[in-house]
Amino acid sequence: MKANLSQNKSGFTLLEVLLVLGLLTMSLGIIVRLQMRSFDRLEQDRSMLQKIYLVKRAMFDALKVPTAEKLKLVKKEYDDGALKAKTALHDVAKKSKVVPISKQMRMLVTDMTWQERPGYKQHAELVYFMYLPEEKKRT
Repeated sequence: MKANLSQNKSGFTLLEVLLVLGLLTMSLGIIVRLQMRSFDRLEQDRSMLQKIYLVKRAMFDALKVPTAEKLKLVKKEYDDGALKAKTALHDVAKKSKVVPISKQMRMLVTDMTWQERPGYKQHAELVYFMYLPEEKKRT
């Protein structure tokens, strides 16, 4: 009995299988890398939101002042090692459009700096405009 080696058999060669496996591995690697980058960005954004919440909390703690006279003295600092915040009250700039009511308006500015990882320093600044109505004198 003779073996007929010249018949065409349907199937894939080893080279074709290795090529397909290589392409599949490469595409899965790209997808995993994109997911990891997305996850890293999500973590950074979550951390940034937490820091901004702390800035707002420090700013609104400075607002817990009973009278407008004491409000002129507002200067608060917050430092927990990695996170530094300074809150101060400023007058409205003379070139501002709100100069006509600047006697009743103040600007509360909070500057905050922190470092996520070495060499990656971040900064946030929040500005809050406060309207201070004139206090009526009691007679």
